[in-house]
Amino acid sequence: MMRPILLEMTAFGPYKEKTTIDFRKFNNQNLFLISGATGAGKTTIFDAISYALYDDASGNSRSKDTFKSDFADDTDLCQVTFLFELNGKEYRIERTPRQMGPGKRNGTKQYESAVAFYHENGITTKIKEANQEIESLLSLSYDQFKQIVMLPQGEFKKLLESDSKDKEQIFRNIFQTEIILAFQEELKNQVAVLKKDAEEANISLRTSLRYLADLDDVVLQDAIMTEDIESVIQRLAEVTNEFELQENQITHSLNMSQQTIKKVEKQLEELQKLQQLLIEKEELAQEKDSFEQINRHIQNFEKAQGCLEAKNTVESEQQELTALENKRTSNEQLVIQLNMDAENEKNLFIRLQDEYKKIPEWREKEKELTKQKEQQLDLLQMKNESASLQKVQDKKEREYAEISEELLSLQKEIKRLEEKHEKSKQAQEQLTRLKEQQKDLQIEYSQLEQYDENINRLLVIIEEWHEAISTLKEMKEKAQKSSHHLMKKRTLYYDNLAGLLASQLSDDMPCPVCGSFDHPALALPNEEAPTKEQLDTIQKSNDEIQQLYATQATTVANLHKQIKSMEEQLELADYDHLEIKKETQEQFAEKQIEMEKLVLQINEKQQQASQLEELASALAAFNKKERSLELTKKEQQINIENQNRQLQTILKEIEALTKIIPSINLDEITEQIKEVENQIKKTEKDYPIVQEKIATIEKNIAIKNTENDSFNNQIEAAEKRVQNATALFQQKLSEANLSEDFEKSLISKDTYTLNVEQYTHYQDSVKINQRNILSQKEILSSYDGKSEEELDEILARIINEVEQENSKLQTLSMQKQTAVRGQKNITDTYSELSDVREKYSQIRRISEVANGTSKETGRLSFERYVLAIYYEEIVQAANLRLKDMTAGRYLLLRSEEIGKGAGARGLELDVFDNYTSQKRSVKTLSGGESFKASLALALGLSDVMQQQSGGIQIDTLFIDEGFGSLDSESLDSAIQTLADLNALGRMVGVISHVEELKTRIPVHIEVSHSTNGSSAKITM
Repeated sequence: MMRPILLEMTAFGPYKEKTTIDFRKFNNQNLFLISGATGAGKTTIFDAISYALYDDASGNSRSKDTFKSDFADDTDLCQVTFLFELNGKEYRIERTPRQMGPGKRNGTKQYESAVAFYHENGITTKIKEANQEIESLLSLSYDQFKQIVMLPQGEFKKLLESDSKDKEQIFRNIFQTEIILAFQEELKNQVAVLKKDAEEANISLRTSLRYLADLDDVVLQDAIMTEDIESVIQRLAEVTNEFELQENQITHSLNMSQQTIKKVEKQLEELQKLQQLLIEKEELAQEKDSFEQINRHIQNFEKAQGCLEAKNTVESEQQELTALENKRTSNEQLVIQLNMDAENEKNLFIRLQDEYKKIPEWREKEKELTKQKEQQLDLLQMKNESASLQKVQDKKEREYAEISEELLSLQKEIKRLEEKHEKSKQAQEQLTRLKEQQKDLQIEYSQLEQYDENINRLLVIIEEWHEAISTLKEMKEKAQKSSHHLMKKRTLYYDNLAGLLASQLSDDMPCPVCGSFDHPALALPNEEAPTKEQLDTIQKSNDEIQQLYATQATTVANLHKQIKSMEEQLELADYDHLEIKKETQEQFAEKQIEMEKLVLQINEKQQQASQLEELASALAAFNKKERSLELTKKEQQINIENQNRQLQTILKEIEALTKIIPSINLDEITEQIKEVENQIKKTEKDYPIVQEKIATIEKNIAIKNTENDSFNNQIEAAEKRVQNATALFQQKLSEANLSEDFEKSLISKDTYTLNVEQYTHYQDSVKINQRNILSQKEILSSYDGKSEEELDEILARIINEVEQENSKLQTLSMQKQTAVRGQKNITDTYSELSDVREKYSQIRRISEVANGTSKETGRLSFERYVLAIYYEEIVQAANLRLKDMTAGRYLLLRSEEIGKGAGARGLELDVFDNYTSQKRSVKTLSGGESFKASLALALGLSDVMQQQSGGIQIDTLFIDEGFGSLDSESLDSAIQTLADLNALGRMVGVISHVEELKTRIPVHIEVSHSTNGSSAKITM
């Protein structure tokens, strides 16, 4: 388990300044006390540990957002650093809460909560991940930590006195039984869902029954009224079969009627077709003249169309000739413009040739200017370098002076540490001698203590001996009286034997004494004499008294023997025991004072000697640093000398270069170089461009001249084509016997196409009509020859019959569908309802048992049953300690009282008082008794946690207050319990105001406060 090593608090709670508590200074004394005034910040130390580990305070009365010290301002940063050991490895946690803190330029800014958890695998800085890793590492949750490691102020007795509901929540967090609770809740949810499903199935079933009200069947409706579901399902199946039989009969009749209807309709259809064909024949005959006129228009259009095509060819050839002439004119103008451009570019080229010849001269000038610029730049760089070297030189000289001063100061500190180390060494030797004295004194003290203990035991035995003698005297007197009483009663009994015998004689009985049958003077019985049974009782009582007397006499003798033996052992035969006791106590007090003085001297020397190793380490470090500083000083001196030589060399170079460089401005040189470079670039760029332009223009002139020749040839050919097209056009007009206005006979192409289609369609329609009339007459010859009116009458009669049959069939089909659908819905719903009811019954019983609502289990839930098992183990472990702390008076018991209602129960506590042999509630215990019971319960919980959690080893316990309610004897037993824990290796920290604890617990963390905040220091 976790053992603290170091705790640092800055601006945390009442601690404004950085406060460090180094638990390593306890020197393996693991029982320590945190003391101080109220409000000084004792509990804050526990808060800091809890906050570092779990990101929360140790108790419920404080919030982590209030941790920042009220003594600090916004320029201070609240932080906690906690170093601890676990399984031989060290871990470090740094946390800062959300707060206002120092910002840039003396301002402030908002800091969010942050954490840094240092472990063997690196650093975790995300709060959620760090919290999970720390909890996993400790194997304890925050709630478990508060119940078994850190017992907060005000919550110490919570586990002891809380009711079952509160304990259930506490143990749930500790033993992590949420999964069982979730199982119980899941059962409740399943019960609710199944109950709802059953109710919905019932509603659905009744709804399905209501839909069957339209079925006119007496047997079915009777079953519905009584909600006899099985009878309803059976009758629906029978009704469905009846409906199917009727439906088949009607369907057969309808099929026969449909065949007759189709036959009649077919005959009517054929008669109507013939009549329609005859009408169509008459209409075609009436349209013959108009279609002949359309045919003539078609022939005239075809002749005019040939002339039009020849005319269009003439116009097309003429347009092409005109276009060629226009292109030739445009091309001739472009040639004139190109000749002018060529002349201009040639003049520009002659000027560029002159400038191009000057380029070598310009390049020489550029080189000279560039050389001057480089010399100027070198000079500037040397000056900058010399200035930089001068600064470095000045800095190194200052550092040399600082190192010399630091070395002098360090040598003084080494001398002081050597003196302190010598004193610490002497203290170590004195400590060895004092410990030898302490050992001798301890032996004397132990012997005196044993002597005093033996005297006390002797005095107790003497007191018991006096009491036993007093009791013996009383018992002796009682035994004498009992013996005298027995002798008296025995005499009376024997004296009365003659009277008893005489009372039993008759005239015919011989006397048992003399044998005579004559009894002249019978002895009379004594009424005061006891009977045989009474005498036996008196005898038994006397034997018991005598036995007690003998036993007491033996006890007195044994006690006297012990006294003599102890007096011989202590050589006190001739001394007053009380006087010896007084002298021993005085010697005991003197030795105790001497021991305390010696302890103070040892502590003082131990504190001085404890610094020996630290001083030796510091002295070695200072000596090492001194050697390092001397070496650094020597190196610095060499560097300064080298730096100075380098600086002088550069200054000489600057002086030499200044003499040979002309005094011209660097900017002017740069500008001149730029002008020359631009002039060269422009000339080199323009020269080939102009040359290329001239070549391009001359090439274009040649191309255009070639194009003009081509245009002349094309124009000559086009003129010949125009002449030929005109001659062809005149020939077409002559052949068609048309004049120049032939275009009047032309119609649109669409109109021509439409006329052709109409005329063709008319001719086709006449031919088709003739064929169809012949075909239709042949078809009608196969029928019976009835007229159309007769056939219409037959068809109307059959259709009326079919409509009546269809109406019957539709009604029958609807009733059948209702029966089939109702049977299916009711069957499915009834089956589902049966399954749901069975499952509901099973799950409800399991839920009642698991959730503690069943009387069979005494209303004890599954989770509380599991927790009760843990609780029994906790109580047993707690009783082992409570028995010692209460001298065997009290034992904790789980309350077996069964409460009313269905609330949480089974986790309340009672206490059995062996003094009264009565059981009562733990809430009746006094404050001190409650503290002891709470402490025992917390330790018992810790023990069970270790047993149940495998690898968890709980080696640390922090207790905040509670000791103030204990009397001296209870305080002794509580401290003894803590000391026993300490002896087993567990670290125990206690916060308390009780003064007696300061003398009983050797290691203290003393917390003090002032107007500037609190501080803490460790004292031994």
